[in-house]
Amino acid sequence: MNTKLKTWIMLKAFLILTAHLLLLNSVSSQDKFTEGYVMYSDSSMVEGFVKNFTSNQNKITLRQRGTNKIIRISSKKIEEIGLIIDNEITKFHKHKLVKYRTGYKRVKEYHGICWASKYYQSDKIEVYQYNWKENNAILIPTAPIFIPYNSKHLTYALKFPNDGFIIDVSGHGGLNEENRMRKKLLKIFSNKCKNIKEANSKTKLETLQQFIEYYEANCS
Repeated sequence: MNTKLKTWIMLKAFLILTAHLLLLNSVSSQDKFTEGYVMYSDSSMVEGFVKNFTSNQNKITLRQRGTNKIIRISSKKIEEIGLIIDNEITKFHKHKLVKYRTGYKRVKEYHGICWASKYYQSDKIEVYQYNWKENNAILIPTAPIFIPYNSKHLTYALKFPNDGFIIDVSGHGGLNEENRMRKKLLKIFSNKCKNIKEANSKTKLETLQQFIEYYEANCS
């Protein structure tokens, strides 16, 4: 057999095998159950094992403790989802997620619900983490706060007092993602504090942490 043809066949077989493994991994991720609970809007709670869910999922699947009964609950009825990881509870709450589009001064995109977990809170700002790849199952966050990107598509959103939504701050992958994120942060914070633009021209605010630290120290 021709050496080049043999190499091509082996490469094709490897790619097919890799694709199957990735598919199986994706399916197993989607089908995974994690110990936790679902809290209804009336504060009643059902404990059991929660099936991995996407950030914009409208129905949550739970396997009840003891009976193993599978129930599917509409997101409209849920107040909170809790997942127990390493003896600690990661809580997800339902938010309206909005996004700034490049070239616009106002929020232009509304994306319905977003299940996000709170990672930082002060009197002036809250920071949430969520999975911006809407078709991927929620994976438990492993990156420390203020690291905007990792391989599991986790990113951050901000909530300011009296806002009825959280604001996405990611660059969403691709080239120049950090620069896109910085521009988005500058736009978001400038709408809340006029001093930000002047500070940025002098000290060049770059990261989410730098923007938050300046905002908390200098803006009312």
